[in-house]
Amino acid sequence: MNRENLHIVILLCGGQKRTQQPDIVRSQNYWNEIRSRDDEHRNYT
Repeated sequence: MNRENLHIVILLCGGQKRTQQPDIVRSQNYWNEIRSRDDEHRNYT
């Protein structure tokens, strides 16, 4: 979960204990993608 401006973003990504580290990296990549989309949106408005 992270708070960005007035939005709360919750990423629901499940996995197993043995895949925990790759799952964390995947979640971080999703978050970076969301932030870059938001930055692009701000640049066009």
